[in-house]
Amino acid sequence: MTGKRQSRVEEKSRRRIAPGGPRSSMEFFGNLADGLGIGLALSDSLGAIEYGNATFKSIVGIRSDSGACSGATLLDRIASAGRRDFEIALAHAKLVPVDGNLELLSANGDLRTFRVSLNSSGKKGRDAGVWILAHEVTELIETGRALDDSQGSVHLLSARLMQAQDAERRRMARDLHDITRQELAVILMSLTRLSMGLATPGFDAVAEIAETVALARKVESEIRTLSYVLHPPMLDELGLKSALGWYIDGFTKRSKIAVEMDIPQTLPRLSRDKEIAIFRVVQESLTNVLKHADSAKARIRADVKDGCLRLCVEDAGHGFRTQLLNSPNPQKVVPGVGILGMRERLQQLGGVLDIESTQAGTQVRARVPLCEAGADASAEEPSSEMGVPVAEPARGTALSANHDSARRRILIADDHELMRRGIQNLLEGQNDLQVRGEATDGLEAVLKARQLHPDLVIMDLSMPRLGGFSAAQQIRQWHPSTKILVFTNYPYSHVESMLRTLSCDGYVSKARASTDLIRAIRAVLGGDKFYDSEVVQTKSA
Repeated sequence: MTGKRQSRVEEKSRRRIAPGGPRSSMEFFGNLADGLGIGLALSDSLGAIEYGNATFKSIVGIRSDSGACSGATLLDRIASAGRRDFEIALAHAKLVPVDGNLELLSANGDLRTFRVSLNSSGKKGRDAGVWILAHEVTELIETGRALDDSQGSVHLLSARLMQAQDAERRRMARDLHDITRQELAVILMSLTRLSMGLATPGFDAVAEIAETVALARKVESEIRTLSYVLHPPMLDELGLKSALGWYIDGFTKRSKIAVEMDIPQTLPRLSRDKEIAIFRVVQESLTNVLKHADSAKARIRADVKDGCLRLCVEDAGHGFRTQLLNSPNPQKVVPGVGILGMRERLQQLGGVLDIESTQAGTQVRARVPLCEAGADASAEEPSSEMGVPVAEPARGTALSANHDSARRRILIADDHELMRRGIQNLLEGQNDLQVRGEATDGLEAVLKARQLHPDLVIMDLSMPRLGGFSAAQQIRQWHPSTKILVFTNYPYSHVESMLRTLSCDGYVSKARASTDLIRAIRAVLGGDKFYDSEVVQTKSA
């Protein structure tokens, strides 16, 4: 600024704030604006500041005890890209008010955003000036941007989830069409050949039947695997530990990655949503280990501390840059939807997901709060669950008059009518066995067991209203002498440990019903146990 122009600015400044003149009014309004956190300044038409209150001076970095600013200018603090726009705005403000955002450089070089209003001072000619009101909106702008980024992340995550779901549906449809449907077609052709060939001399019916049975078992296994991938039913009946054990066994066989599981036997049951969330965290984490970590081993640890279930999945792979997860748009730098999906699922349940990764490996840590005591109980008494009063008949209640005391009484509990019919067909011709009743859900199984006093209950695990394990517990408590044989689709060793805990007498896989069911019934009625197609003899009391 030239010496002549500097003198003119100082002259006008002295004139405007002379004692007894407009100074008292400016200071009054300046102090009022200070109290509101608003910067107030008077600028000439070129942007030189003639007066500024304390707030405004702190904005532009002026150190002065008086209102006079000695011709300081905003242009020095405006980012270079916005200086021309500010000069134009000053010129327009002489005629009409102008509002907008202005980015200023702070003393430490950071950009701060201010909402600025420019209004004419009302003077004309050489005395024309512009009043400037400014208040900082940096935090508001950043919050708005973060919200926009968050909304964009949610929209992109939703889109990716839909794409992933569509891709998974296409894969399942392809598997069902290209594999399972073709195998079923072959089974139908085999059955047709069998029916036509029975009357043909020399036709090897035994070989044809064996081939058809083997193919049917393969289809059954494929469908069971497909349903387990969609949702593991074991999670509902056996809880998180058993479901994770089943999944890890299958994962290890498929991937050849050694997975160590350190989960206490006393792990409490959680709500269904929480157990599904933790299961999906393990599932997604192990998938990432297989696809990205290049690790030959992994470890899963869980414990309960400070009212929370804590889970950690760790590997010994090469890791990745976790700072990418904290970027404004992590979906742009982190492939897939797994990590974002896990984090979102846990947040909805009041939990958190932390990831720590180095060149020595990655740790995925999840934490969810436990519910209040009793809130997550999976088993309830029939009377409290369904509002059905349970009348306990006397233990000596007589059975119906047509009861044949020489035949062993059997109750079938399965929610699928076709399966109940299949069991009855297998038992036809067994003169020492008698089906006394059927139950279509767990609650009905408990009630009929109390009414019929069966020697044996053939119990499905996955049933409505009351699951098989809960029903078995209640039957066992009321009538300890009744044998319980679990009839299940779960071909898994953890079922056995759970059954032993509940004092059940064994289990038969539905896939092996034709070969194992009669053997298992006779074994448990004879006082032995039957696990995994094997009779386990027990010592006599």
